[in-house]
Amino acid sequence: MCIRDSPKTPIHHSHESTLLYNPTLCNIITLMQLLTKRHFATALAEPFNVLFFGSNEYSRTALDAFCAHRDFPRAVKRLAVVSPAVVAANTPGDFLLRYLERKGMERYVFQGQVAQIEEIMKQQQMCFDLAVIAAFNKIIPNDILSLFRKGVLVAHPSLLPQYRGVAPIERCILNDERETGVTVLEASKEGVLVGRVLEQKKCAIRPGDSYLQLARTCGQLAGQTLVQVLSNLDEYLLNSKAQKVGKEDKLAPTFTNEEAIFLWDKLSVAEAVKKQRALFGSPASGFTKLKLKGRWVYAFFSELVPVAASSGVYKEVLAPVESQAKPGVIHWNLHDYGRIYVRCVDGWVSTDRVELGKKCNTAQTFIMETLNEEHFSENNSFAYKFATSKNVVKML
Repeated sequence: MCIRDSPKTPIHHSHESTLLYNPTLCNIITLMQLLTKRHFATALAEPFNVLFFGSNEYSRTALDAFCAHRDFPRAVKRLAVVSPAVVAANTPGDFLLRYLERKGMERYVFQGQVAQIEEIMKQQQMCFDLAVIAAFNKIIPNDILSLFRKGVLVAHPSLLPQYRGVAPIERCILNDERETGVTVLEASKEGVLVGRVLEQKKCAIRPGDSYLQLARTCGQLAGQTLVQVLSNLDEYLLNSKAQKVGKEDKLAPTFTNEEAIFLWDKLSVAEAVKKQRALFGSPASGFTKLKLKGRWVYAFFSELVPVAASSGVYKEVLAPVESQAKPGVIHWNLHDYGRIYVRCVDGWVSTDRVELGKKCNTAQTFIMETLNEEHFSENNSFAYKFATSKNVVKML
């Protein structure tokens, strides 16, 4: 029995004795002191001047979610963006640059020379406390990264150490993963993706997700997580964890031309549809080629839809030429130019538009103007054929 509860002991309460012999009250006061200390430490922390490096749709979505977060003003005082030079309209870099112009953000366009970033940092190094990298498609040397007094954070669209590399979203889709996420880590001199992990968040990969859909999902998660980390950066750095890198880790290297090209005599219908979902709109830019007027041109598909053997279009349009059609051949309905059909190893896929170089064509425009062919007969598909492994050597 405590002294203060003993009926035989005189009770002389004072402020000191209450704190000494009332453990519940003591714990409450201690907790309040800790919370108050943390609150003022967080509230009084100076917001950061951030230089954001980004280059694609994941970067754009992450940046948008980053700025829209309710705690952004408390975490960030000044924000500027470094993005690559735009090589063509309607590319990931073009979409990012348009977004920056629309938002009126301070920006530096990277023209392809590392020296340019060095010059930017020499001019601005006293203004930026830290850098944030979200899928920047150029290597940033260590001497630049070391200029930021609070270091460099990387928002990578995978659950590291899995899918370490430049193409994690594409590789996850091709490998039929059900889950991915975002890792915010501290860049190290050994590499931007091997540093200590500050935070990870998971997200599901839904059936049928394309590269662009998954990039936007991960980007949204990345922007939110970055604000969360910056709002209490010192604590996250203190509690960061080293990555457990192993030989069995799945990597995400860049795609070679041999991997990115659609070779129709090597693809089933399911493989062609999945490859299109994984690569269209991504920096990898999955492509095929078509021979027009004696030269091979790049062709891209914004969608590929499998054609079921039980469907009416198969029975009416494709079945009559099935026995003669070889992988890669292009076919269309003489009475409806709304779609074209491409033969795979085990069936057909269809699309309503084809991009040739920088020009996007509807199926009808592709048939009537691009092909411009008088072979509008029942065997019209045999006049043109997309790339196969037999002629790929001539194209790569």
